[in-house]
Amino acid sequence: MNLAYIGKGLEVFKIWIVNLFLQIITLGIYRPWAKTKMRKYLYGSISVFGEGLEYSGTGKELFYGSAKAIGGLIVFILIASLVLAVAFSASGLQASIQERLEDLTGNLIGCFGAFLLVAYAQFSSLRYRLNRSRWRSIKAHLSGKAKDYVVLKLKRMLLNIVSLGFLIGRSDILARQFLIERVAIGSTKFSFKGDYTGLDRINFIALIPAYLAVVSIFVFKPLFFLMIFVAVFARIWYGNKRRNYFWNSIRVGEDIKFSSNFGFRRLLWLWISNSLMIVFSLGLAIPFCIHRSVRFVVENIQIFGSPENVEFLQSQQNSTATGDALDSMLGDASDDMDVDFGIW
Repeated sequence: MNLAYIGKGLEVFKIWIVNLFLQIITLGIYRPWAKTKMRKYLYGSISVFGEGLEYSGTGKELFYGSAKAIGGLIVFILIASLVLAVAFSASGLQASIQERLEDLTGNLIGCFGAFLLVAYAQFSSLRYRLNRSRWRSIKAHLSGKAKDYVVLKLKRMLLNIVSLGFLIGRSDILARQFLIERVAIGSTKFSFKGDYTGLDRINFIALIPAYLAVVSIFVFKPLFFLMIFVAVFARIWYGNKRRNYFWNSIRVGEDIKFSSNFGFRRLLWLWISNSLMIVFSLGLAIPFCIHRSVRFVVENIQIFGSPENVEFLQSQQNSTATGDALDSMLGDASDDMDVDFGIW
């Protein structure tokens, strides 16, 4: 196999339980070092063409990155609050109306600001993790500017809203293409060969239950909850199709390509079984769920081609850990399982 995972669930548990203890006694300060230890083990347990990956990030980098991210968030909140207070104090509106408008405006600004921060964090986190990842001692990197990615995500979000969701598939493709085409291992660039036609169709099918749920409110209300339930599973199904589509569209140089076959039922069972394990073990099964999830990802991705036909030359690019810390603070879903570098 060109891609393999040799990690052990018991080893992941040992790292996790020690990390948990150290985070408790340090009141969470140890978390950056805990994340780094877990990443080093998981990355080192994955081999590509028979050679293991390496992670060179440090806890110190993540700690300073977290401090900068927290500082940035505090400054953003203070500035937004000050602008709102000044604007409404000079408006001359009645106190009750002013208070309601201030709350509404504050919520809108908060949502808008959170969206921009998440987009920035996604790009910056991917850049950091790639920059600290090595294969054959050659590091990966992500070129381009975070602000360009943020602008793209903002444009596509507005188009998704205006189109009532019809353009979500196209938006997902364009956002992922933006990232993949800026990834490289050394001097060898990745490319993205997919188009959005197929994913647009899948997205439309997955949206039908949501549209029916809205219609049922006016036609037959008891149907509403059933349609919501179906709509949730439809979006999970879409997410799985999208994951396969993304991986099947990635190329490295001209000779290496990826393929994936994540099955919806198997993925759904993984999520359900992991959730049950965590609940009934009171959280002690979390490391085993991490192990199972990483193994599942690796086992369902194939790499075709030969690295001998591709010239990998070292490239010098560096990045800070601020974006990675911010991504974690804003609720990065992958967390310690981000051995996929955020690509899927």
